Amino acid sequence: MIRMKSFVLALVVAAALSAPAAHAVTIGITPDDVTASIGDPVIVDVNVDGLGDFAPDSLGALSLDLTYDDTVLDLVSVAFTNLLGDWFLFESLGETIDAPGSLGLFLVSFLTPGELDALQPAAFTLATVEFQAIGDGPANLGVGNAVLVDGFGEELGTEPVPEPSTYLTFGLGLAGLVGLRRVRRG
Repeated sequence: MIRMKSFVLALVVAAALSAPAAHAVTIGITPDDVTASIGDPVIVDVNVDGLGDFAPDSLGALSLDLTYDDTVLDLVSVAFTNLLGDWFLFESLGETIDAPGSLGLFLVSFLTPGELDALQPAAFTLATVEFQAIGDGPANLGVGNAVLVDGFGEELGTEPVPEPSTYLTFGLGLAGLVGLRRVRRG
């Protein structure tokens, strides 16, 4: 019976350890803590990290909001990356929507997933945004409502991942069956 318990425990541990890790893609701002003074230019980069490093998963499209204090900053310009394709060759399309305190950034690539994989490192700058300081104080920069998809249109970072608790439940059920068998023998 001890061998059976050891077998069940080994099975549960092996199953839990074999569960694939979730692919975590993150969006950030550099610098993320900006204090502005009237008249100063404020330049921030919107960055992505956690992609495949010249391999799947690469970024095929994105939609996000860059939030800021519109009493401190006024939008001047946005420059998108060319790592989703060259704008001048019509390989990608970018758009911005400026609303008070929020800048919507939208970018879509027309390249194939293989072409995107060949272009993109694990981390890069998606866009460089320039503001003019119209007030003094913290800019209160943030990112919200981010949706990132790969070249196939699948959302990044949200792949269904088997949870170790599923394997634990399976292992406990198996152990219960072994225990029931033991009781019936006794």
